[in-house]
Amino acid sequence: MLRRRARQSGRSIQSYVREQLVEIADEPTADEAVAAVEAALARHGGGSATAVDVVEAVHDGRP
Repeated sequence: MLRRRARQSGRSIQSYVREQLVEIADEPTADEAVAAVEAALARHGGGSATAVDVVEAVHDGRP
């Protein structure tokens, strides 16, 4: 499957896999996501953060 995807993207498998690893590494871990949610809730006085606030904080990488 990786070979097919690399071929379809016009890249070598090494280049394709490297790009995939970089994308995975850029995503927060579960612990980092929980910490971001807790920090967002703390900034907004606990219960006043909306779901949108929390999601935006996680996506922005804000603590």
